[in-house]
Amino acid sequence: IYNEVLDLSKKGFTRQQIIDFIKNKYKIQLSYTTVRLWILGKQHPLGWPRRRYERLTVINRFRSKEELRQKMMQLYYKQKLSMTKIAEIFGVYPSIIRQIFIELGIPRRPVGYAISIARSRGKYRQFDPETDAELIVELNALLHTDFWKRRDHRKVVVTTCTTHLGMVTLLHKIAEKHNLPLPKCSPKYCPNGVGLHPSLRNRPEYQWRIYLTIDESFWPMLENDAVEYMRKLARTDKELLFLYFTRFVECDGSVTISTRHKRRVVTSSIEFVSKKPQILVCISNLLETVFGLPTSRHLPNENETCGYVYLWMSNPGVVDFLEKMDFLHLERLWRKELILKYLHLPTTPKIIKEVDDVRRAIKLMTEVTYQLAKERYLLPRGKRSLESKDLIKMALQRFIEQHIERYPDDGYIIDQLKDLLKKLRIPSP
Repeated sequence: IYNEVLDLSKKGFTRQQIIDFIKNKYKIQLSYTTVRLWILGKQHPLGWPRRRYERLTVINRFRSKEELRQKMMQLYYKQKLSMTKIAEIFGVYPSIIRQIFIELGIPRRPVGYAISIARSRGKYRQFDPETDAELIVELNALLHTDFWKRRDHRKVVVTTCTTHLGMVTLLHKIAEKHNLPLPKCSPKYCPNGVGLHPSLRNRPEYQWRIYLTIDESFWPMLENDAVEYMRKLARTDKELLFLYFTRFVECDGSVTISTRHKRRVVTSSIEFVSKKPQILVCISNLLETVFGLPTSRHLPNENETCGYVYLWMSNPGVVDFLEKMDFLHLERLWRKELILKYLHLPTTPKIIKEVDDVRRAIKLMTEVTYQLAKERYLLPRGKRSLESKDLIKMALQRFIEQHIERYPDDGYIIDQLKDLLKKLRIPSP
């Protein structure tokens, strides 16, 4: 019948004449649309039997319907592939996959949910256990200190509030190193700490809330129990535990330098800070057993909400420990370079002046970050947020201008800052 329709069309028969001819000869009523599509070559009468065969080729690849169902559930719900993508994998039409879903009783996604997945596809890469081991350690270190997490429409947002530019550089470099979208920075106004995380109360009113958005496949890898996580790292990988401690110090610790020791030499220490005594005890024990470093600790009490674990630089092993720490936090890196430069040297007026100048510069950098948060908050909604690289560039430019204006004789501080930016591979303004 199909071939005869094509022959009649070539002989000049109209479509209605073809329909009447087929009806009289074969007692079959063809529709006007079917004849038109056959003549135009857009439909073949063997299409449905061929698709039925394709459906069997998909089903016959699996030993049972339950195995087929599990595979479809994995592709559709876990990997969030569309029916069109699944059809491409099996080399069939999307209608075949749709029919199989109906037979297996697999519910389809709501239209709005499917559209949202399609729009976000490609923006956030999924978790890869082979390449993301260090990233998971770094994210857990952030979440066990000043950061917190939340789920937001198939995404995970890691966020904190800060006025320290070093926290912005830290999150920026982590995202850059692991091929993640750059963090977003939004000014936040929190009078008297209202709306802030409990650990961030009694902070400046204007702050920057920084967001790192990742795919929801990372969520199961983000641990809530810091103590158990550190013990697991100690059993499995010493290098990852060292990386965890490095990020812990950057977020919720410090490296201190003192020029007022009674022996008149430059002294220093590494500090781990936390409000949870069990975390401090675990850190102290692991530093002593895994790395062989002597520690001293001061746990929280009724008068002090925070406790400390100290590593004193009088021990050569602690100095080596600090040298290996790959800081991405700008202020921590600045102090580290200063410590390694003058540690155990006799204090002189020149050294004391340089240490005080660096402290003053770090304080000015925090003031500049606060000023930018206050200025951006006054802008209309939708124009306040920045990418981390833009905020870093603006803050550094403002810092250099104000430092030159206030302290014109301390040009070496700007030179030191540019050297640090070169180490972090951050463009110098």
